[in-house]
Amino acid sequence: MGRGASSKILIVFLFAIPLLQGCDVEREIEKVLGVYSQFYVSLVYTRSKDPVLAELTESVGSRIREVTPRKDMPIKYGVLDSGEINAFALSNGRIYVLRGLMEMMETEDELASVLAHEAGHVAARHTLKDFRRNLLVSTLADLGDLEKQSRWVQASASLIWSLTELAFSRQQEYDADRYGLRLALIGRYDPRGSVDLFDKFAKREGRPSRVLVFLSTHPPAVDRVERARAGVSQINRIVPQLDAVSAHTLIGDGYLQRSLFRQALAHYQRALEKAPDYVPALLGSGKANEAWGNFKAAKEAYEKVLQREPDHPEAREGLERVRRHQARQEASFDPDPHPLSPLEREALVKEILRWQVLLERLEEKKRNIYSATNAIAPPLY
Repeated sequence: MGRGASSKILIVFLFAIPLLQGCDVEREIEKVLGVYSQFYVSLVYTRSKDPVLAELTESVGSRIREVTPRKDMPIKYGVLDSGEINAFALSNGRIYVLRGLMEMMETEDELASVLAHEAGHVAARHTLKDFRRNLLVSTLADLGDLEKQSRWVQASASLIWSLTELAFSRQQEYDADRYGLRLALIGRYDPRGSVDLFDKFAKREGRPSRVLVFLSTHPPAVDRVERARAGVSQINRIVPQLDAVSAHTLIGDGYLQRSLFRQALAHYQRALEKAPDYVPALLGSGKANEAWGNFKAAKEAYEKVLQREPDHPEAREGLERVRRHQARQEASFDPDPHPLSPLEREALVKEILRWQVLLERLEEKKRNIYSATNAIAPPLY
């Protein structure tokens, strides 16, 4: 097939995609691109055999999968056995995290920020957009037959396209960062995980020169951590439907689910500082305090919920549990659980006196041995 014929087919294919969006053509293209990408990944990397890393990724990722809007492209996770500090997403919903990045992270919130960021690429269909753009440029170059143009024209066109592609890649990363904050929060993870992770990147990366910043395919970490920190500081703007009170309560619920009670209580407290009567935060505070063993605070929280909603089932059940536990504690507390009879007490006193006499005799023998030893010891001079 000649170059002109192949170009026509590419143009028809390119401009037919937008017209067939309702027919799942785009999704099928994403699947095909993903299969090819998976084949490449299998040639370059090997799967990690560490079951802990796989289980952790799936556990955190399952909550991100639940809240991603791309229900037509199920998210699946994998850990690759490589020391590289990286993660990437394929167009068919496969998300890979490399072992080097897993070893660098310290919290589930950091891992959630990575998985949510990559899920953002899938949701925004960045690979498909890149495919369209590259296909268009390739076709136009074919039609224009740039090989016959001057070297200066070819070099200029190449430079312009490279700079355009890099800028677009940086914008994609910024978009995925914002999307990642949103998905992490809705998934009940602390969005501060992205700040902590980008801060680690920034410390490793250092502040690059302006030229390196501009020509980087990914935004520099120092810029990304500043953007993430600004986003977290305005937590009420991460998800338009969630105000700050709801957002802190949601994060608290996530920490409570992971049995991180101190962190959960901190976020419930932030919510209650802004809205003291907010029932979900009061209920979460009661559950966290109960699980942490602070039954007095749990009782107070449950009672506050019932003051506002007398028929709240979870609060009523929680209050009953706390009362039963407190009753068991009071019943089991006895300053003298096994009182001695007069005869037993007299026998115990005699036994103590006997041991005192034995100890005195032992000390006396030790003193006699020490004196005898000093008497026969030769002088030291």
